[in-house]
Amino acid sequence: MTTTEQLADLRRLLADVTGRAEVLDLDVGTDLFGAGILDSFGIIAVIGALEDEWEVLVPDEDLVPDNFWTLTALDSLVRRL
Repeated sequence: MTTTEQLADLRRLLADVTGRAEVLDLDVGTDLFGAGILDSFGIIAVIGALEDEWEVLVPDEDLVPDNFWTLTALDSLVRRL
């Protein structure tokens, strides 16, 4: 899967999890916390969705806000898993 395709999938996942359609148009560097897209509860929902959709397990050491700050950070996390 290309980066562009994966970012599109991550945008769709975030839009589904958060119920916020504007995620589909966000820049990859947008601060998801600062933009009000994610909070601590949202991270938990995103982790569950990532684990279900990509059939991966997010290890405890990756459960840090930096991995969820932007779409780019999420993309990097998923590629490492």
